[in-house]
Amino acid sequence: MPRSFTSIVCSKPLRFLITGPINAWDPIRRRLRIDGRRLWVAPSVAVDGVANGILVTASGHRGDPGTRWIVTDFAF
Repeated sequence: MPRSFTSIVCSKPLRFLITGPINAWDPIRRRLRIDGRRLWVAPSVAVDGVANGILVTASGHRGDPGTRWIVTDFAF
């Protein structure tokens, strides 16, 4: 009997933690890139000190596959 595959739907956000230098920072869109990964910073997160070249650890969540990675905390 052939099997069919369906998309996996997340019922809750997946958490992430990424450390590396900030490769690109757009303060208007609140978008950054760390180690090749594109991330969006939540409006409630302070961005003082965020700049290109700064080593940072960012944590946050991602919803369903293909959705944005949202940063909810920074550690410098």
